[in-house]
Amino acid sequence: MSSNGQNWGKLYEAGRCKAIGVSWSDEEAYAALILKIPADYVRLGCLTWDDYEKALGKRKETEERTQKVQVIHLKRSQLASMCRERGIVVTDEVLRPSLIEMLFDAGCPKSIPIEDVPKALENEL
Repeated sequence: MSSNGQNWGKLYEAGRCKAIGVSWSDEEAYAALILKIPADYVRLGCLTWDDYEKALGKRKETEERTQKVQVIHLKRSQLASMCRERGIVVTDEVLRPSLIEMLFDAGCPKSIPIEDVPKALENEL
């Protein structure tokens, strides 16, 4: 927790900041908090619904064509499962970006076959 009482890790996981220790700009905050564009897409520069829909369409097209999904698009529970499959010990407190980093450090490719994607928790966004 920071000296000002902010728990940046929890804010990041909830989509309430751009990065740990970095607040949203006004435009990013509007996109994430008012327009409800998923934070991961706002972090990639999607600030309008049009931007988001284009990015989402490209992602779906690519996944259908390649039959692979990018690791960065997986949910936290899926990433934690992949870490455990590779012998990486993780706790419930580890943040999603850390899981991604650990997977890449362990040699995980940036995209994996769709059939290899672990199931996500039912209540996970």
